[in-house]
Amino acid sequence: MLLGSPSARDIRRTAVTSASLARQLSVTGTLSCERTGSKFSRITTLAFVVLVRPCLGVPIRKPRRRSVASRLPSLLDYPDITASLPGRHGTVIDTRRESCNRGGCCDATRGPPLTSPPRSSLRHGVDGGRVVREAIVVRLTLLGGFELRCGRQVVRVPQHVQRLLAFLGLHKRPLRRAYVAGRLWIDVSQEQAFGSLRTTLWRTRKVRAPVVVATSTHLALASSVAVDVRALEASAQRALHGLTPLGSAEVDLLTESDELLPDWYDDWVALEREQLAQLRLRALEAACEGLVVAGRLREATAAALAAITADPLRERARLLLISAYFETGDRVEARRQFVDFRDRLKSELDLEPSPQMLELVHALG
Repeated sequence: MLLGSPSARDIRRTAVTSASLARQLSVTGTLSCERTGSKFSRITTLAFVVLVRPCLGVPIRKPRRRSVASRLPSLLDYPDITASLPGRHGTVIDTRRESCNRGGCCDATRGPPLTSPPRSSLRHGVDGGRVVREAIVVRLTLLGGFELRCGRQVVRVPQHVQRLLAFLGLHKRPLRRAYVAGRLWIDVSQEQAFGSLRTTLWRTRKVRAPVVVATSTHLALASSVAVDVRALEASAQRALHGLTPLGSAEVDLLTESDELLPDWYDDWVALEREQLAQLRLRALEAACEGLVVAGRLREATAAALAAITADPLRERARLLLISAYFETGDRVEARRQFVDFRDRLKSELDLEPSPQMLELVHALG
């Protein structure tokens, strides 16, 4: 390649560069490939290095690249801003330089690199120098529709993730992977069902807090997830056993609960929906009977009306409602409830009320 005849200025630069390289070789025994300003000087330097290296066996020291973090401005360059900063766990990081044991000065902020904390279901805060760990409340709502909340935020997840969380939320014990895959993906082969299950489990990791506990053989909903169905079942069991009277919050939960996933049509959802509805009806009847005995007639009336709304032809619920109205002295409403039940039973099932209800109505006068 012809570079053209060099000018006198380029010749002087070449001589200076060669002298500098020779001086560096005699002093340090190594050569540093630093870039120079002139294109001709860079070519001269490269030629000098290529010719000298094989003859003398001198190692070439490449310049160290500075990382991006080292080129960024440091807080040490601005000592007037602050002298100390709060650490991650309430400790104080001193940004001033301090002496090292080996002599000289070192940076007090040097140490292990600060990396982002692992994803956890705990929030960190500092309260007067003390670390406060606040757990993120995860709530799974299945009554009236599917909803997943992490704290105050509603988390949107795909439909197959919703089905997995709902299925695990309706079971209190860990389930085998094969059973879960077979119930949720019944129309595909076993291998495809296991593949779909693995994909669904991977997508659950996008939620901020852990919601599924998975092992090589079993799956379960995380114990930190609160499920409204489980709270309803616990209140229903307490009402059926009658060990202690129900509180107002539990009575409201029984009377105001919606249907389980009303817009889902899976077979396992329909079965769970029917079982939960029957449990709630029996619990409402038991709660109404206990509330009448305890003299809490307003709550007893609300419980009986909730049972009748769920099943208008349920005779025991209607009988308890008539008794509650009779205890409050509202005989007109008690008589109206009897007439409505008798007409509906005759028109839909062609049946007559039981002798027990007829006897109660005759007692009303």
